[in-house]
Amino acid sequence: MSADPTDAAVRTLLGVPPRFPLRWSREGGGGDRGFGTLRVEVPIAGQPPLVLGVAEAEEGRPAVAEAGELQLLCADEDSDPARAALRDKLAARFVAAAEAQPSALAQLRGGADRFDQLQAHFAAAGADPWHSDEGEDCYRIGILRLGFRCNQDCPFCWQGRSWPDAPAGSRERIDALADRGVAQLSITGGEPTVYKELPALIAHGVARGLRVGLQTNAIALANPGTLARVVEAGLSEVFVSLHSADEAVSDAMTRAPGTWKRTVAGIAACLAAGLRVRLNCVVGATNAAGLVDHARFAIERFPGLHGVSYSHPNRAFDPAAYRRASVPLDEVAGPLTDAARLLLDGGVAVEVLGTCGVPPCVVQDVPELLRVVAPDAFPALDSTDRRYGPDCDRCEFRPGCLGLRREYHDQHGFRGLRPVVSS
Repeated sequence: MSADPTDAAVRTLLGVPPRFPLRWSREGGGGDRGFGTLRVEVPIAGQPPLVLGVAEAEEGRPAVAEAGELQLLCADEDSDPARAALRDKLAARFVAAAEAQPSALAQLRGGADRFDQLQAHFAAAGADPWHSDEGEDCYRIGILRLGFRCNQDCPFCWQGRSWPDAPAGSRERIDALADRGVAQLSITGGEPTVYKELPALIAHGVARGLRVGLQTNAIALANPGTLARVVEAGLSEVFVSLHSADEAVSDAMTRAPGTWKRTVAGIAACLAAGLRVRLNCVVGATNAAGLVDHARFAIERFPGLHGVSYSHPNRAFDPAAYRRASVPLDEVAGPLTDAARLLLDGGVAVEVLGTCGVPPCVVQDVPELLRVVAPDAFPALDSTDRRYGPDCDRCEFRPGCLGLRREYHDQHGFRGLRPVVSS
């Protein structure tokens, strides 16, 4: 079941219990586009799902039910009596639940509100959720986001799975990034491989002279046809999320049983296709103790792997999920240090700093990892709202440290910082 509170609201309003799979996505909406439509697929054994929509009430539009300011719509034109009976049953539940639990309706509206807050956050930094610059000035990367749909459901993710897809204009966004002088384009989501237009966008980026990569879980890239299409379009590299060498731990972290095997297969296929492959491991309470095993697995299973990046979770869409996943840095330092040393000895590059990483003092025992990460070299979107401890001004690494994320400080204070002060 999704960490997105929209999941609970949809299930409440339609009376669908957690044991049944349920898919939804928000189409349109956000900002001045209003609520949009929440598209919901209700599974039916042996048949196509029943497709429903929840939208702002509109006069004269046929709807199967109405509650508050929202209407329940049905795209199913099948005259099958059983499907019609299910539709009517869900419509009755929608009205009854809305009357009994109006907070569920408010939560559906809140999904759009949370996206509005995200847009405001990007706008304050002169960017938007759909395209922005990321990274240090010396190797600025252009980010193109296609939407927030995903075939996994990581509870530590900052995104809402019902947030909308990008509005039309992705090619123009690529052009804008190229015109700003970025040399590398990173296409992301959600999960970018769930979008059919991906190969065409890769090809457009390549035509604009950009080196194009994906931020992905590589599940779809285990499919030879899918991989061939993106490679033929000109894809150069992939940055693949793989959080554990242990299948059970990984599947629990992504809340997508069975997908660890497909990610591993996708990584191997990308390497065989000649793509540059880096792994991303988000370090949390579940997998911190297994970082050395993760490093050993990466070396042994993926010959030719270019690098591994370790990320410290930022604020999750579900605050309770962040609190459960966040691990103090003093518990991370040892396993992270040992894993990094193992990878470096195996000829695999390691990245632990930057906007998604840890302060340099956490890995001070591995000098090869330390470099200048000047906060003023990052876009404001990446470097604002950080915290420094009372001893940080005395630390040798302070000029090249981005500090702690506010959400980490709110939970753990300055725990895990080890300022380096010359005697």
